[in-house]
Amino acid sequence: MKKSECTLTRACSAWTSLILIFFSATCLPATGYAIESTAANDELVLHAEQWEVDRAGDSLLALPVLQHVVNAWAAHPHQKIELRYPGGEDGELWVAELKDWLVSLGIASKYMTAVPGSGEADAIRFQIIQTGD
Repeated sequence: MKKSECTLTRACSAWTSLILIFFSATCLPATGYAIESTAANDELVLHAEQWEVDRAGDSLLALPVLQHVVNAWAAHPHQKIELRYPGGEDGELWVAELKDWLVSLGIASKYMTAVPGSGEADAIRFQIIQTGD
């Protein structure tokens, strides 16, 4: 097998694994992190300690809150996602990195809005907003 064929095979295998994680509702990890949702407006919360994982598509999709956000958006891809982040420079850097990762996981940036003021120094709150599209 040529080097380029081997690289392509590994890349295809990685994407296959990513797709399986993405579509499998039973692949939630045993991390002890539940999806935190507020009943009033169905927000989802990502805490800073959950974000302390090796940043790769499969490890991020293994986080229940991100898996839920990506799957919910994929079911209705014209929805808007509001990301309420902690204010300040650290919060801005965190939400910018998170948005970049969500783009790499298939959510177009035009469907995301970052808004300061999550109410917590260590949390980003997601709200999926239904649109008429």
